[in-house]
Amino acid sequence: MQFLVTGGAELIGSALVNRLIRGTEHDAQCIEALSNAGGMPDIPDVLNHPRHCFLKVDINDGQAPEMAFDFFAPDVVLRLDAQTHVDRFTGNTRPFVASNINDTYTLLETMRSHLGQSPATGRRTFRNNAKWREQIRSQRHSGNRLGLGV
Repeated sequence: MQFLVTGGAELIGSALVNRLIRGTEHDAQCIEALSNAGGMPDIPDVLNHPRHCFLKVDINDGQAPEMAFDFFAPDVVLRLDAQTHVDRFTGNTRPFVASNINDTYTLLETMRSHLGQSPATGRRTFRNNAKWREQIRSQRHSGNRLGLGV
């Protein structure tokens, strides 16, 4: 499976990318603006791995998300780059809104467009992270591990 991870150089995203590359046969493609707390030191071991690709891209940067979707053709998209430090935005909330709301909207619209252009078989394999979130919650409560190889 092709995983497209936003925030792949940040704490949680880099742990996921490292796990995907080292512990599975899946591909991990990262798009990351490197504007938050993330930094390249979190993923140096997999940067040059043949199943990993890293693009320094801002989700709201014109056609960049569409180009990433066209190039990677992801089966799974995980948005892990949301701003969580609300205290940083008490004086000016515009960066918080731009990152969390506008970026999410842009990513969802790009996913919708990508799905509309995909053949039916591609649409069946594509999973939005909301579905994964539900699987993770149900598996966590039952004590079972995810059956997705991650």
